[in-house]
Amino acid sequence: MIIIMKKILFILMMLPVAVFGQNDVTTFLGIPVDGTKTAFNQKLKAKGFITDNIYDLKGQFNGNDVYIDVQTNNNKVSRIVVTYQNLRKESDIVIDYNNLIEQFRKNGRYAEYPLPNELIEEGENVSYQITCKNKRYQAIFYQRPVEYDPEDIENLSTIQERLDSAQSSRDLSANLKVLGDINGFWRKYLMNKIVWFMIHESYGRYTIAIFYENKLNTPNGEDL
Repeated sequence: MIIIMKKILFILMMLPVAVFGQNDVTTFLGIPVDGTKTAFNQKLKAKGFITDNIYDLKGQFNGNDVYIDVQTNNNKVSRIVVTYQNLRKESDIVIDYNNLIEQFRKNGRYAEYPLPNELIEEGENVSYQITCKNKRYQAIFYQRPVEYDPEDIENLSTIQERLDSAQSSRDLSANLKVLGDINGFWRKYLMNKIVWFMIHESYGRYTIAIFYENKLNTPNGEDL
């Protein structure tokens, strides 16, 4: 637990300094995942994407031909689904999946925690794991914020001191309190800006779908 807390705290301390605001949401190709679907699609068309007969749009993304599905909630864009057009064989999808994890890791705009996403090991039988073991191959990253509340920056140094003190005294209650505060930072700055991807299988062929989510716009039971 202590190692995880230190890792999260390190990630938070690396975030940029600015005045925090509510417009810091997930982006796709620099476009906020927000607003109306019509406006969002127009911005993507300006980048070269075109209308598709089944999906909303199609075009090129990160060196791949992809389909784009723009999902909404209460007339606000909440999720962008990017799906590779061309189905791959098993050995190729393993390479694509592992490469995508490494690309996200090298991109300074993303955070990965509390534990690293697992790469697919060489020789792993992906088909068997999916069809017989119901294994789900997915990786989760978080877009780092572009804005940060100065008061929270000041509190970070206090959290570090409290964490060191709790470790020294072996005070479980104090450790849990620090963990709660760190989770508060995570919820405020990262959990609403999720980007994740997974392998999809269809009759022995494979593709990857990438999800850019603005959790502030996703259903939260308000219609129940």
